[in-house]
Amino acid sequence: MSTDLKEIGKRITDETGHYSGGPPHSFEIVGRQTLQILLANGLLPSHRLLDFGCGSLRNGYWLMRFLDSGNYYGIEPVEKGVRAGLKHLIGSELEAFKRPTFLFNTESDISAFGVPFDYVVARSIVTHTCPGMLRKMLKTFASSSPDGTMLASYWRLDLPTSILPSSQNSRYKDMAVSAKSLGPKQVYVHGDDLPDDDMRFVEIVRYSLARVQKIAGEFGLSAEEDWTFTPINKQIWLKFKKIKS
Repeated sequence: MSTDLKEIGKRITDETGHYSGGPPHSFEIVGRQTLQILLANGLLPSHRLLDFGCGSLRNGYWLMRFLDSGNYYGIEPVEKGVRAGLKHLIGSELEAFKRPTFLFNTESDISAFGVPFDYVVARSIVTHTCPGMLRKMLKTFASSSPDGTMLASYWRLDLPTSILPSSQNSRYKDMAVSAKSLGPKQVYVHGDDLPDDDMRFVEIVRYSLARVQKIAGEFGLSAEEDWTFTPINKQIWLKFKKIKS
């Protein structure tokens, strides 16, 4: 099996119409950084992990190889993406050895597997998720995995230089997401302006950190940004954990 992940990402895109989870040129680096951020937050092979919105397995390529057999779970509404990923990235032999578990639905319910997770990762999901879906994700994570950690990437409404060390300001000065930086034909939504029951999944959703923290707090979760790695595609990692009393 080829290990040129850029080429595999293009092959999956061609085969499924678009379903590689992003542009082929970033297919490899996004998956690799997802593993790295999890490792930086303590992921071990023995941990049980849910890849939320696992798509065509650009994360799964790395995570299945790292995790012990039976510890990788994926939830995804579009089955053809997962099937393409299993075909081009995993292969039947590794799939049989690692025994991944998948659910194909649109319920956004982390508790649906009936097991607690040590880690949940959601790359490029909150970036498209209106408050109703985000609330369900966090509610079911909090109830099903009280000792777990959830890492999710998002687009912030703003990115003030005051949150960055002065020596890093130039590095991040263009990280703020704006209509100009994302293109004229995409759908932009400010998550802060939407009602709590909005369940849509749209092209571009941007939140303030304060709104995310407010939603997380309703379910007893803390939410903080993790800047361990330089953002890719302007997506900043968020870390959610149960607040211990």
